[in-house]
Amino acid sequence: MPLYSNFPNLLLKWFDHHGRHDLPWQKNRDPYLIWISEIMLQQTQVKTVIPYFERFINRFKTIDSLAQAELDEVLSYWTGLGYYHRARHLHRAAQMMIEIHQGQFPQDIDAVIALPGIGPSTAGAILSFAFEQRQIILDGNVRRVLSRLLMLKEEPALWTWAEKLTPKKRVSDYNQAMMDLGATLCTRSKPDCSHCPVQKKCLAYLNDVVTDYPAPKKSKIKPVEHLYWLMLFDPAQGFLLTQRPATGIWAQLWTFPQFDDKQHVQTYLKQNQWHKAQWQDPLQHELTHRSLFIHPILVHVKQKNNAFLAINPLTNQKQIWYNLDNPPKIGLAKPVQQLLHNGSSSTP
Repeated sequence: MPLYSNFPNLLLKWFDHHGRHDLPWQKNRDPYLIWISEIMLQQTQVKTVIPYFERFINRFKTIDSLAQAELDEVLSYWTGLGYYHRARHLHRAAQMMIEIHQGQFPQDIDAVIALPGIGPSTAGAILSFAFEQRQIILDGNVRRVLSRLLMLKEEPALWTWAEKLTPKKRVSDYNQAMMDLGATLCTRSKPDCSHCPVQKKCLAYLNDVVTDYPAPKKSKIKPVEHLYWLMLFDPAQGFLLTQRPATGIWAQLWTFPQFDDKQHVQTYLKQNQWHKAQWQDPLQHELTHRSLFIHPILVHVKQKNNAFLAINPLTNQKQIWYNLDNPPKIGLAKPVQQLLHNGSSSTP
């Protein structure tokens, strides 16, 4: 591969002057901090991750503290970050490290991949950054760089070239440089090829087909769902929330009691004689595979207990009153968080 023989050197020279060196998880080589950051960075931009990362590690300072925490509390520190399965995987993986690895982060790549939520690329990133192991990464940013550099679209070929190009020295810097190049210059839209340190080696640039790589994802029309959320508000207790099932959308998070059709919620309101229910403006929320239109219905109630909540869909669900002045540490779906914030200014 003569054309790419000095590729790592060119990239590292650029990285030394233009790479990102001051991110919170780069201050030391603590594998715990690097692991947390890598999981948070999956499908999430650095600028979004930083405040969540800092709050998370301020509360869960070690593998042991994370493992011993209640899942509800872990999810509460993840609220708003999305893709909540990542938090559940972190919690379980921490417990497995206590059970299997004496509370230490494993240094064998197969052992790392065996932990929940960690694939080969994430494992490679953690081990290279924490222990300077020569491990290969192929996250979204790196995949885009290599795809354009080599005019390749097939996943196996990209892994083969990632292996060929990764140097034996300064592996952690090289892997970070590849991520930084993809995040800052070789972006999905409007790539800044004029400042790219490997421009003269990029086949897609030389052939003027940069935006053709990687293969564009086929756009799909997402199905639309309408959900009806009952916002029961008691001045003394707050808003009533119920916990979602262990699987499915917003698994194990807390939301408002949910109805799946308008007629059902209208029947429920009539049965409870809540004639002054206030239908709020719909809230649109985008998920990866569907678009949600959430219809909140605000009802003011004054009850000393939950006995009046005896009609489906509220039976057989864990319930809690969410006091805005003293909120419990539970994981909330993002639209719930938004509605609670809005509700705090609209309730008397």
